Amino acid sequence: MKKGILAIFVIVLCIVNMNAQKAKLGITAGYQNLGATVSLLGNSESDNASGYFIGFFADLSISDKVKIQPELSFVQAIKNSETSNSLFLPIMIKYYVNEKFYFQAGPAFDYILEDNDFMKKLGFGLGFGAGFDINEKFFISSKYTLGLNNRLEDFEMADFVGFPIDISDMKMKLNYFQVGIGYKF
Repeated sequence: MKKGILAIFVIVLCIVNMNAQKAKLGITAGYQNLGATVSLLGNSESDNASGYFIGFFADLSISDKVKIQPELSFVQAIKNSETSNSLFLPIMIKYYVNEKFYFQAGPAFDYILEDNDFMKKLGFGLGFGAGFDINEKFFISSKYTLGLNNRLEDFEMADFVGFPIDISDMKMKLNYFQVGIGYKF
């Protein structure tokens, strides 16, 4: 899984290098909400935790209306004095409706930094949102990332002796909501 994150990061760096003459680098930070939804037998339960994110990005111009923005952020979610730390890598394609306002969408990857016996560390999803360039340096942005893969490891029924139902079909997905501000160098 670590090789997968490394490969994605290398691809992003190659894209940045190819478009270096048009790239703007920057930092971003803001509010983060992590939602977890667990489903089993047609029923689902959700819970969430709030926190922050801080990271860096490259803003690559493809045309006057289209830009690609890969970003790597450290994310911390906090609930009941417990923290969850992740690395978050969205690769957003931004479409400018006018000179300042844009919509964005693209793939997103996350990697949980803590060890957990029942969770897969690497996740992927689809992100979408909008943003506004305040001026040439500052912008505000929001995005929602819908988790697409099951984050629970495959269960062995022997792990859950005594349960009256088959929980091997249990699924969990993680969704992220971010709103923040960014600064382009």
